Amino acid sequence: IVFVDMYSRLLRVGCAGTICLASVSLLSRSTGSQDDSARRTAAISSAELPHQRTTYTYVDDPALKIKMVNIITRHGARAPLNISERDARLYKCDASAIRSFPTDLSFNKVGITPSGRVKGRPDLVLEEDSGTHSVGRGMVAGEGVARTQADERYASQGPYCTVGQLLVEGMYQHVRLGSMQRQRYIDRLHLLSPIPDPSEIYLRSTDTSRTQDSATCLLLGMYPKSNAASLSASSVINMHVLDNEDENMYPRGGCAKLHQLKKSVRHVLASQPQRAQDQKALEAELIEAGLMFRGSWGGLYNNIDSKRFAGIALPPGVTPQLIEKISRASGAEMNAANATHEISRLAIGRFLGDVGRLMERRAGDHTNIRLAVYSGHDNSLSAILAAYKIFDMHHPPIASSIVLELYQGRQGNSRSNHWVRVIYNDRELALPACAGYSARNGSLCPLEKFMEITKGLVPVNFTQECKI
Repeated sequence: IVFVDMYSRLLRVGCAGTICLASVSLLSRSTGSQDDSARRTAAISSAELPHQRTTYTYVDDPALKIKMVNIITRHGARAPLNISERDARLYKCDASAIRSFPTDLSFNKVGITPSGRVKGRPDLVLEEDSGTHSVGRGMVAGEGVARTQADERYASQGPYCTVGQLLVEGMYQHVRLGSMQRQRYIDRLHLLSPIPDPSEIYLRSTDTSRTQDSATCLLLGMYPKSNAASLSASSVINMHVLDNEDENMYPRGGCAKLHQLKKSVRHVLASQPQRAQDQKALEAELIEAGLMFRGSWGGLYNNIDSKRFAGIALPPGVTPQLIEKISRASGAEMNAANATHEISRLAIGRFLGDVGRLMERRAGDHTNIRLAVYSGHDNSLSAILAAYKIFDMHHPPIASSIVLELYQGRQGNSRSNHWVRVIYNDRELALPACAGYSARNGSLCPLEKFMEITKGLVPVNFTQECKI
């Protein structure tokens, strides 16, 4: 492993499939503001994203115009979820790396109820919230969003990390991801105003610092500092957050029926001889490479990612090929956790309903929201991909995103004249359930058909369906 420049970039040592052994870690910062800015720009432009291995394809069809984009992301690179005070000093989460990032934005954290209403403001509903209300605690861009009570138990000391906190590289990843979205949806497609307009933006995150900071950074990338004379004050964007017990952006453990269904699937899989043989062989490879399997392939994959993005040397036997195998094993584990239609309904159906309802409102011109950003986790993305039967059986990489683009035909605004395109890490995906209804080689699914598929995944009564 060779370190270069003061941002300590690891040279690539090879790739296999979706895995490259390369990372960025901020080890020191220049005191000169111009040097800081130049180095930060360089670090952002080279931050590792899964999207960089594919090329985004535009829908160059004069009969269609884009009407809305939904971006569902996994947070950026983070510190491990199990970390000692000693090891915390190996990871850099210095918020000042982003605090000075020039922007017109500031953020409010807004608590919402499962029905989408703003807590303390029953007159406001999710789709009607313009982002200009002074609800919740104020946040200045770059300082990180307000922490939950649980997060405050791990208050960060200096530049070092707490449990699961976003690394500096994770910040840069999402700024770069946001910059890519700006090029597409502002500069090229003119979907959004180049100056941040809170009425066009809906922002939602789970209640963890890493997802909230990732969402903040994504929008910083989309809306860097503007010199527009019309901006007399910062644009305030509300970040909507459900309480943990109400969160539906990833599978929840409080649903008894979901737990029973997953346990049943695990039992069936464990009884398959070939699967047990494959796992035993991979575990032997881990031991030879200096790793240990502790019951979760996803946990192992994420711990490896945390180390490589922090610039911590991995055992010599941990090759890109081995990490690829671990990613596939984790993907199989995730697919099993979302193996049936009933599991998908209980695991992620309510969230898909939230996304779909906002898309329908936009299609009918009942809201001005053109950009919806949802900041979640690896099991948010895997559950969504599995629900629509488009999961590629790999662990969703750090800073991955699912994009749902809504298009309208230029001949009219009827609900039947809208189309949905699904993109995962810049790859177009065709929904199997939309086959026979789709256009443009299967990449465009009629909104009516997409909503039929989605509504079939939404529980009618979640509380009742969770009972055994």
